[in-house]
Amino acid sequence: MRRIKSQGLLVLFIAFLSVNITQAQFVSDTMSLQKAHNIFSIKLDNSTYESLNLSLFLQFPEEVVYDDQEFISLQIKNSDASSDLKKLEFARVYLPSLCHEEMPSNELIYNFPMELWQKYLVEAGEVSLVLSGEPQGLKAWISLDYEKGKALSNVKQIIPLWQYDDSANSDYYLEKSINWPSDTYLSYIQIITSGRHQDDFDRKNAAHFYFLKLNGEELAKREVWRDDCGFNPIFPQGKDWYEPRANWCPGLKVNSFVHIIPAHFYKNDSLKFQMEFQKKKVEDSGIDYFITSAVLFILEKPTYKLNASLQEIMAPNLDIWHHRYNPICGNPILLLQNTGQDTLHSITLNYGYNFQSDNKYRWQGSLSYLEQELVYLPAPNWYFYEDQDVPQSFTAHISAVNEKEKAFVKSSKTSEMELAPIYAQNLMLKIQTDEGAADLSFEIYNNFGEVVFQENNFSKDSVYTFQLNLDYGCYEWMLSDFAQNGVKEKKEQSTLQIYNSKDNTLIKEYHGDFGHQLREQFMILR
Repeated sequence: MRRIKSQGLLVLFIAFLSVNITQAQFVSDTMSLQKAHNIFSIKLDNSTYESLNLSLFLQFPEEVVYDDQEFISLQIKNSDASSDLKKLEFARVYLPSLCHEEMPSNELIYNFPMELWQKYLVEAGEVSLVLSGEPQGLKAWISLDYEKGKALSNVKQIIPLWQYDDSANSDYYLEKSINWPSDTYLSYIQIITSGRHQDDFDRKNAAHFYFLKLNGEELAKREVWRDDCGFNPIFPQGKDWYEPRANWCPGLKVNSFVHIIPAHFYKNDSLKFQMEFQKKKVEDSGIDYFITSAVLFILEKPTYKLNASLQEIMAPNLDIWHHRYNPICGNPILLLQNTGQDTLHSITLNYGYNFQSDNKYRWQGSLSYLEQELVYLPAPNWYFYEDQDVPQSFTAHISAVNEKEKAFVKSSKTSEMELAPIYAQNLMLKIQTDEGAADLSFEIYNNFGEVVFQENNFSKDSVYTFQLNLDYGCYEWMLSDFAQNGVKEKKEQSTLQIYNSKDNTLIKEYHGDFGHQLREQFMILR
């Protein structure tokens, strides 16, 4: 089966909350948001937490479409009274530009791992939401799921560098000097930055990069851009939701950039951080400013010498954030992370549906502390369940790491699932093109990742019909538009229709406002 594209996987990443451990939960009241600070009080004991996950629930009113440049800044009160920065931004979410009639729900849930921020949550006891635009009836509430115990990563210090403070940052240059603490095991800077553009945005001539320097030495050059808005799981939305943007897409969290501080800098008594944005190549480049926050995490030695964590089940999973490549009939996809001191060379996984774990797979490779990896598991026999025990959940568990069997922390996870649809062996496809037909491509892959059908020679404003006779097995079709703007449909038309060719009955149809790609796995049974 063709694999999903992964980006930036071997980077620092803080563990998501495992759902099958004994947990406690705090839930706030619902609040009608204001433009300025909206403060949610948090109640946590003065303890340490093995896992800590914050969920933000946003409820959108009917018949309201937000400007596609409005965002919410999630901030924590800085418990360091000596600091000039009173609030620290830990995440940023852009509001969706929704077509309300297309919405499956008027509510979205965003999850944020907060293990490293637990000291601030306990001491400050609050989380703030700051809106960049008008709320227009937007409501929100938050919940905290937590498990008391030893933290996987021991935070020595969080040092704020730069902070978004309600106003646009028009400077292209940021600077901060700090005193360097002793006994540092690992440290990294986490940067949240995004920009805005005008309607006449010229991507070719726009400023794309920032440059991060440490004591005058260039530590990183990073492109501030997102070319994956066409894969946005929230679709369709308002006009041009699929267009590339300066590190944001409507309805999604802003990607944070993480840069590890090389160990040779730890010998210094003080460090000067400098961040410079690429200047505009032309006056109308489109990026007027960047909005930037950054903190420096100083970590002590990890709690566990050997530990692997199961971060997330990407597939099978019914969550809206994964629905572009779910449901499946092929390979389950897991995200694993090394959360111990020792480098990981092998991880044994047990997995199955409906809380069974009768399948086993051993991953082999090399993962250092806090690195992560996507793992594709061999497909189980999804469709050969007994006694009408239709698969409704999927469970994966880490049973051994580096060939050592023990109880690992945050090593199990369960997701809700459904099976991919079952189609007839004889199918008929109809594809309607628009004036951008030259950018379209349609493929069908079998469970070995082999192309069994392909067509990319489309003419504009035409209807194509294809007859298919497929063998038994698991397949995936993909309709891709390399211009990333989907297919412009005429009234009462759909872009793709799938028929049972024996009786000419319509099985399913798809519309054209899909951005970069439509895809679906399906099964043909004997």
